[in-house]
Order: sequence, then C-alpha cells, then structure tokens
Amino acid sequence: MTMRFRIASIFIAAALVLSCGVLAAGHVSLYAQREAVTLEETTLLGDVSAVEGVQVEIHTQLINQLFWDTQYTAGTQPVIHTDYTHYWSEQPNYREWDRDVLRADFCGSMGVTSPEWEEVDQFGMQKPFNDVASRCPAGTENYTERVRLRDYYEYFPIYVSTVDILPDGGSYYLDGSESVEMMMQDFLRSVFRFPVPEDLWVEFTVGKDASGAVTMLGTGSVDDYNWESLGISTVRTEAGLFFTLSPDMRADGTTPDFSHCTVERGLYFLPITLTPYEGEDFSDTENLLTVSLDTEHFRTVCPIDADADRVSLYQSNDGNWLYLLSQQRGEATLTVLSADTGEITSQVTLFTLEDRETQALSRTYLQEGYLIATRSDGAFALVTVDGAGQAEISLAGDFSPAQALECYMDTPVFDYDGERLAFADLAQQFNGCSFFLGVVSAQGMEYLGKYYHNQDATSIDYQSCSPVEQDPLSVQLPDAA
Repeated sequence: MTMRFRIASIFIAAALVLSCGVLAAGHVSLYAQREAVTLEETTLLGDVSAVEGVQVEIHTQLINQLFWDTQYTAGTQPVIHTDYTHYWSEQPNYREWDRDVLRADFCGSMGVTSPEWEEVDQFGMQKPFNDVASRCPAGTENYTERVRLRDYYEYFPIYVSTVDILPDGGSYYLDGSESVEMMMQDFLRSVFRFPVPEDLWVEFTVGKDASGAVTMLGTGSVDDYNWESLGISTVRTEAGLFFTLSPDMRADGTTPDFSHCTVERGLYFLPITLTPYEGEDFSDTENLLTVSLDTEHFRTVCPIDADADRVSLYQSNDGNWLYLLSQQRGEATLTVLSADTGEITSQVTLFTLEDRETQALSRTYLQEGYLIATRSDGAFALVTVDGAGQAEISLAGDFSPAQALECYMDTPVFDYDGERLAFADLAQQFNGCSFFLGVVSAQGMEYLGKYYHNQDATSIDYQSCSPVEQDPLSVQLPDAA
C-alpha cells in the first residue's frame, strides 16, 4: 500500500540556476521554492495509524550552502513543514566522532627499525622484520618468510598509539616519559603479559630496491589466529581511566590467558593525576599542570569471567553510570557501576545465547535514561536505569522483521515512552535522504514504513542532496512531544 502526500513542488530547477552562477536571480527563485520538500510513505509492515502523531525531523543539504529542516508528523493525515536556509558561502558540515580514549594493540607501527630516531620495538613490532629484512636480497620486490613468533617474543609486546586522557585547552608537563603514549605503554607492558603461543606462525614480507633500501613491508597470520588485537574498551572520567582488555587470539573463541599478568581479568581503573607544576624549567608557562599515571592505586574494579567475550564498556549519557556488557556461559549480561566509585549497583541478564553462531551480543545504543542492547539475530533488550543505578529490562523485542525489509538499523534514532519504542533510520547511510520509521511494543512490531524523500530524485552537476553529517534525523512519540 502506497500513500502519496505532495506538499510542494520540486526545488531543483531553482538550485540549478544557482549552480550556473546566476546568484542573485537564483537566490530569489530558491527563496520562492524554499519549502519544496515532499515525502512519499510506503507501508512495509502493519498499519500507518500505529504512528499517528509521531514526529520525524530530517535535515538535508546541497553543496553545504542550501539547507532544509523538515518536520514530518506521521499518520493517516500527515503534516509536513520545511524551513529553508540559503547561505552565499559554504557552511561547516561534518560529524563529530567519538575520539578513541586509548588505542593499543600487539603490532603497532610494524616495520624495520630506524636507529637514528627510535629503539627496536619502541613504536611497533620490528624484531621479526629486522631479521627477515637482513636476508632479503637487494632488488627483490616480495621476499616472504614464515616465522614462529615465539622465537622473538615470550610475551606479546603492547604498543600504544593513542591516549586521550587530558582535558582540552591546557598546558601539561609529562611526569616520567616523552609522551603520554609512552607512559601508558610502559605501564601496560609491566602489568599485562600475554604469552605468545608456541604454534603461532606469521608471514613477514619485505621488498628492497636495487640499492638495498627497504621499499615494501607486509605481514599475514597463518592458520586461525587473530593475534594483533588487544580488544580494548575504555571510558575516561575526571578521576582517571576505566578500561578492559580482551585479546581474541583464535577464531574458535579461545579465551585470553591472564595467568601471567599481575592482575586477574576484569574491569580496571587507573587514576590520572593533574597537579600544579613545581619545577623551574617552565616558569614562564602559566597554569602548567603535571600529568602522572597513579600506578600505585591502579586496581581491578570488578572481575570479568574468564570465558567472557564481546566485552564492551560504555558511559551513560549523563555521565553517572558505567555499562559493562559481556557474553559468557550462554548468556549476555549488563553490569551497571557508579562512574564515581566503581561500585556495582545492579546486574541484569540481557539474553540467552543458545547458538554462538547466530546469537551473539551485537550493537548497543545509548539513550537518555536507557540503553538498547541487541543480539546478532535481531533480538533486543531495552534496559532502563534509574537514579540509583538499578537496571531493569523494560521492553524486549525483535528488530529482525525490519532488518528483513532492508532497515538494517545502522545509525538509528529512538524515542521511548514507557510502552512503545519508536525508531527511525536513514535508508541509505551515506547519501540518501529517504528514511524508515517504525514502532515496537510488547506485542511486537506494530508498523514499519519507508519514506521516500523527493530530494533523492534530483541532482545538480552530479551534486546530490544528502543528510547533514551531524544528527540528520530525530524521532519523537506524541506523548513526549
């Protein structure tokens, strides 16, 4: 069933005038057609009356100069309103991605050591490359050897490439090393020692030009090892860094060996101290702070099951709570902890996992006052967390009917009123303006519709309209309006 709601005529002819350089005339024409946005609803599942009064906002742009903010009220008699803005110069249009707080792995910047500016293995795994390169003849494009990694390392070396633990806009003196990354790398290596398996073989490839200078490097695992990943998940607070480590060595799910580490497997907290600089070398720098890793008070906040995998750590939108998710022994769990003290406030079982291949813990969506954990087969659990950190599954459902209709929940937005969960998601994640709208309750998926945006049918000199990068879509149930 398809319902068409034409609110205004298509805008593209006026935009074409602008693109051809007739700016003054183009501006007048564009202004006359500024509300020219239409949405065509196609019901894919259920009945459109289930979304009566649900509001969706979609923000689109063309060449970062023409912007449309459209509010659509869904239902049997939909209402649409668009505000159009035209700028004479290009406007900022980018997405603010979450920054990696701590990025580390077992390989780093692998390659051949450059002794004039680095020590061996300082920034990446180099001993095997140095060895293989020493036997590579000059003028050889692809020289490959299969080596046993245990011949070079008893424990995997840890390499830290990113540490984002310092407040923006300050001046800092690093206590103990040339960089925060080296400080963190030295600390992690002193605590976490993961043995290199005896049977781990790796292929290292080197290429050299006629003069013998190295021109190409490559590596590849042998058999079923995925040895490079350290599986880090982090949350930064004002007091320090919460993090977990979950090296995933084998494709068969073999769990990491923590028996050689100085701590058991768990959620950890490393205090980060910032104190006024008391030295004399930088007396001309105002408000200089000394940064220290308080390794003396490093601690395990709570243990994590030795068999756990897919471990992930999040912070609630209000910053009060930590959410630790993991799967182990046939179930997926959520542990809620205080972000101030690390104290466990509640724990809840999200799903049973009867089939490891099809029922694995998947994406987690953080919302204000609740989170939505999903399973790889489409099942979801909506968990509300109250002011005391008590978690409760308030709605359990299934997104698989939507996924079967090509609504893949890549970057969805949600609204929950205590009974129903509304969701919207862009139909094409990178350039399309059309979107899906759905609603789920305890009775199942009540409705799913696709809304075709008329701007998807137009372009100017191969320039197509697209959603804005930051927060292009929002949804609101009528009771919350």
